[in-house]
Amino acid sequence: QRSAHLAPAVRLAAFGTLRKSAEVPGTPWLVRGLSQVAMGAILGADLRTDSDAILKAEAKTAAWLQDQALSGPREGRPFCALAMGLASHGRRVGSFYAEGFHTRSEWILRERLQAGARSDRMLGAFAIGLGLMQAHTARDLLIEQLKERARHPMLRGHCASALGMLGQRDPELGIVLLACSRERSQVFLHMEAARALGMLGVAGASEKLQRRFVAEDKPSVAAGLGLGLAAHGSPAAAAALLGRFSDPKEAIGVRVSCTLALGVLLGSDPAQTVRRMTEHANYTALPAGMRRFLDSL
Repeated sequence: QRSAHLAPAVRLAAFGTLRKSAEVPGTPWLVRGLSQVAMGAILGADLRTDSDAILKAEAKTAAWLQDQALSGPREGRPFCALAMGLASHGRRVGSFYAEGFHTRSEWILRERLQAGARSDRMLGAFAIGLGLMQAHTARDLLIEQLKERARHPMLRGHCASALGMLGQRDPELGIVLLACSRERSQVFLHMEAARALGMLGVAGASEKLQRRFVAEDKPSVAAGLGLGLAAHGSPAAAAALLGRFSDPKEAIGVRVSCTLALGVLLGSDPAQTVRRMTEHANYTALPAGMRRFLDSL
């Protein structure tokens, strides 16, 4: 986001420099991967403005980034998938260069997601890339991957997150996500399914997840549901999180997840969230210490 404020020439120079650093012999794969993600972010900033400078001047480099996601070193492909998603995120529709890049990027992400091994958890980055670029034509593919229990739980969780990013909700998808959120053995999956339900605003989902979170006795499952509730943004969800956070006998993992979720819920507009929470019907039933905590925010 900050790179959008840079001059086109500066973005262009940074894009080329990152490409060179990613190709230096002996560069650790993580450093190379992060360079590629940064390239995608800079390219995205360029495409969201009135400039096509990078795609015009560095067309071969942009194509190289795509090729790396399709057939580059296996450990680097997820980084390039995220880079393509970031590059197309919020692009200007109608730009010849942006549309050309987006079309090929979407094809690559879909191809790798369909052709990858069922046990390959790194494919989740390709699902997230499709969500970032708002690839609505990939919605059916993401639902198919989410529903397939033979797929790696992390891939299925990322598919749920990508569907939340797309923002298209319907009763069938709500049912699928609720079913995934009940798969107790797959913590990451039910956490991401819970988040997606909040992102989509599926009717009645928040109340069901809150009741499960309050009653859940398995710490790992409760922690996942707690993090998932961060996307629901309701005073009742915040009250449920505070309830388990304030219990001194609660498992440390659950209390940490509650802290993180409350940080998300209260971070954007603390005053409004606290005001809504104090008006909630259950507020007066909260312990005095919790009410004082709320009132002090």
